[in-house]
Amino acid sequence: MADLEGNRYPSGGDGFGRRGGTMGGLTKGAGAAPDDAVLFERETLLKLACARTGLQDFGDTWFFEPMDRYIAAANAEARLTPAGFAAQTESIVKGLASRQRMIDCIKRHPEILE
Repeated sequence: MADLEGNRYPSGGDGFGRRGGTMGGLTKGAGAAPDDAVLFERETLLKLACARTGLQDFGDTWFFEPMDRYIAAANAEARLTPAGFAAQTESIVKGLASRQRMIDCIKRHPEILE
């Protein structure tokens, strides 16, 4: 049990992502979350997907509105650990990158839609 005592977050975090600075698709921000919370940002997540795929086109951006609602809810309520933020960022970026690859494939092979 001695290993469970004391500060288990040597980087100064408290286990709820409140360390400040940036993490992947996250940034320190204010709003409904505590002032020192690390928050998701749509533009950062989109840029991470673009960097991963080398593509820029997401096709129809109908999904921005629900994505923004999801991000707002996650930022206000999730209270994820740093590992949770990293895992959720990866999940979001993976989905965005998949969409980019699908759009690119359809552009190159429009017969797919027939």
